[in-house]
Order: sequence, then structure tokens, then C-alpha cells
Amino acid sequence: MIAWQRDAVVAELESLERLVKEPKMIYCPNLSDLLDFSIRVNTLLPPFIEREKTVWKLLDRMSSEFMLLDSDEIAETLVNLPPAYQQWLLAWQDIFREEYNRLDGKVIVGDTLQGIPDSLVFQTLCERYRGHTIFINFWRGVTPTLLNHVILPLQRELADLDIVWVNVYNSNLNLKSKYAGWENANWLRYFTKLQGEHYYYNMPSRMDWIKSFNKTMGISNSLDAYCIVSPDGRIVRNSDSKPIPIWLMGYQDYLGIRHCLFQTASPRN
Repeated sequence: MIAWQRDAVVAELESLERLVKEPKMIYCPNLSDLLDFSIRVNTLLPPFIEREKTVWKLLDRMSSEFMLLDSDEIAETLVNLPPAYQQWLLAWQDIFREEYNRLDGKVIVGDTLQGIPDSLVFQTLCERYRGHTIFINFWRGVTPTLLNHVILPLQRELADLDIVWVNVYNSNLNLKSKYAGWENANWLRYFTKLQGEHYYYNMPSRMDWIKSFNKTMGISNSLDAYCIVSPDGRIVRNSDSKPIPIWLMGYQDYLGIRHCLFQTASPRN
């Protein structure tokens, strides 16, 4: 599995290099998405696909973050889109705004880890669910990538395995800004979607504090920290196990996490 994954990454990077050197290659959506992070390559992308790509990106961000519901970015994009695409985007914007309004202002219900020293939070969770395979995920309201593309699909697929999914929401819900409402709504939304145990822990956004906190899980540096713990209490995988940088290719550790959980968890009784 590891060798196969390494070969796949090498092949994809080689394809990306060829596209950069030969910008008139036939359009490949995956490679084009990669290049959005760095440079603009003039491929053979038809205009109608470019428009759909633009709309889908905005829809994905509205869906996962609620961050663009009243954004100037949407207004500027609408000006450059044909009427049909405008109607498509505005219809979904109304749907996401309705969901946000329904969730905004509701009270969060979940266990809290406040009062436990930072150095003991991870240890406390491991001891609480010892004897099971544990997937502990610390997530923020504006970074649900791991939830949408890894955890939710795996929870459906691995429902028959003895895995305790521990979801720790670590945003500061006491922020006096417009972001507080969005983050509260996201917490409530994923509270209903995610299986497992739900906790809230107020984690400051200072990078030095995050690094110090993540060291307790053997993680050097991550804003989307996760850790897989075996039934006997050993850390068998964490955020540092990603094969390539997240900024380059997005969250590519799905196969690694899936394989580790299959190897570690026993069938559910």
C-alpha cells in the first residue's frame, strides 16, 4: 500500500511538471486545481467549464464554511457570469443562508474539556476510551476539509468496526465578531453530521500555543490535528503522517487513515 501510494504521488507530480512545461496539453481538472495555488497555466479549458469551475468553488466554500454568504467576492463573480450561472449561484446562496439562519443563535450542547490542563487533554481522552481504537480530531469552524473529505466518508464505510470517533471543536466561540456566528452554526451543523463523542475546547489561535498543544499527540505542527490511538494506548498515526504537504495537494491522507483504521480496529460486537 505504501509503495503504491508513493508511486501514485510521483506520477502525479511528473504529470504536473509536464503541464507546466507544455501549457497547451489537454485540460486535466485535477492538475488545474493544483495550479490554482501557485500559477495560472493557459490550458485548453473551454469557457463554459471555467465558469462551472468558478461556481462550484464558491458553492463548496459557502457549503463548508458559511463564510461567503454576504461576500463581495460573490457579487464580483456574478457580474462576469451568464444569467443561468447567476441564478444557479444565487439559488444555492439562499439555501445556505436559510440553513445558517436556522442554526445561528442555537445553544451548543456537548461535553467540555475546559479546566483540564493543556498537557492532559489528549491523555484524558485516551484514558476515557481505552480498549477501543480512537480517532481524535481537533477541528475549527473554518477548516472542515478533513471532516468532509475523510472523516464523514470513513464513518459510513467503517461503521462495523470498533472505532470511537472523538470530535473536539476548538474554535473560540466567544469572539466578538461576525465570525462567531458562522463558527457556532458550523459546530451545530457538524454536531448532527458526525458520529461519535463531541467535545468543546477553547484553543487560542496563537501558533506557539498550537504547536505546544499538538506535541502532546506527537504532532509537530498542524491546524487540522488528528490522531489515531490503538486499543492499548499507542499513537499509530497522526497529522504528521501525511505523505505530502497539505498546501500543495490538499488533504491526501485518506488512504493512509483508512488503511490504519482497518489494521487497528476490531469488528464491533
